[in-house]
Amino acid sequence: EHGLSKWEHGLSKWEHVLSKWEHSLSKWERVLSNLSKWEHGLSKWGHVLSKWEHGLSKWEHGLSKWEHVLSKWEHSLSKWERVLSKWEHWEHSLSKWERVLSKWERVLSKWERVLSKWEHWEHVLSKWEHSLSKWELGTCSF
Repeated sequence: EHGLSKWEHGLSKWEHVLSKWEHSLSKWERVLSNLSKWEHGLSKWGHVLSKWEHGLSKWEHGLSKWEHVLSKWEHSLSKWERVLSKWEHWEHSLSKWERVLSKWERVLSKWERVLSKWEHWEHVLSKWEHSLSKWELGTCSF
């Protein structure tokens, strides 16, 4: 009878241990389920980022063409500045050309601001790509 009581006590301890393991396993199942949801979400973000990247590359292409145009305009403007400086004795004509140049400088200034904003977005995209690659490599911890 004493031996039977010890066996029952031992079995109840093992049942307690098994119950804790089952509880722990159910928690791990929930963690794994959440990880698959995160993986699904990350793949969606990867898709979104690739679309952004495609769009930004198109904008970069367009901006590089505008930069080329603007550099030609700047070159042309610098040539006109030299021409106008040689004709300083024509004050009336010179003042008109100076107003035109001022307008072009404002236009160029506006384009420079636009280009700087795009450089900022390129930097943001690069950070997103870096974060995404860390997720894909599994180097981020929860």
